[in-house]
Amino acid sequence: VNAQAQAYEYMSVYTDLCESEGKKEKVVGWYHSHPGYGCWLSGIDVATQALNQQFQEPWVAIVVDPLRTMSAGKVDIGAFRTYPQGYQPPVEEGPSEYQSIPLSKIEDF
Repeated sequence: VNAQAQAYEYMSVYTDLCESEGKKEKVVGWYHSHPGYGCWLSGIDVATQALNQQFQEPWVAIVVDPLRTMSAGKVDIGAFRTYPQGYQPPVEEGPSEYQSIPLSKIEDF
């Protein structure tokens, strides 16, 4: 048993329970933290997000950095979605904003 399998099992049971109890709210995503590394999706996170987006809409990934939140005194949070398979983003002519990935985590990509 691994953490991902346990998470999917929990989500399935939770969703079934909510439906059987008549809850109208839906699960619309997932979250986790990157303590001290900022808010970004690792390669594994991107694959997880893309997989879930195929089966549920809307589906969003939320990443929180609790250490940066505490040191800055404001919440460091990011929300992410992945492009559909085969999507080609438009070519940008001007400067683009990008989020840096910590060098110690770059191998995840």
